[in-house]
Amino acid sequence: MTVRTPGFSGFRNYALRMNMPGTGFRFIHNHLEEMGRVGKGGSAINGARMIDSLIGWNTVRRCGVDAGDWAIYVSGGGARNLQIVGNTIRDCTAGIKDLGDGSDRKILIARNVIEGITRGRALPWGAAAT
Repeated sequence: MTVRTPGFSGFRNYALRMNMPGTGFRFIHNHLEEMGRVGKGGSAINGARMIDSLIGWNTVRRCGVDAGDWAIYVSGGGARNLQIVGNTIRDCTAGIKDLGDGSDRKILIARNVIEGITRGRALPWGAAAT
């Protein structure tokens, strides 16, 4: 699937946003580009409430304009047993956000390619939160 300049349900430019906990969810092999402004704490992919799920082998290009706009965001939502693997993030404002706070458990972030980050961190602080 290819998504360009998305927006739905009042959340401008989210390709995926998990408002309620989702179990066994697979967001794989997608191409997301030209995301534009995704908003404070926003992201192209927001997996903060995913449980026993996978975000993998996606390409995210040219997303965000502020340092708080992330290509992939997982922090503080109670995510558990989530794998973020094999994604390619290019020319975005920030890469992957996982602060490894107390409500998130067993988050695996591995083998992602992150290039051309303009303002935020390129790599997550909590690369293997437990």
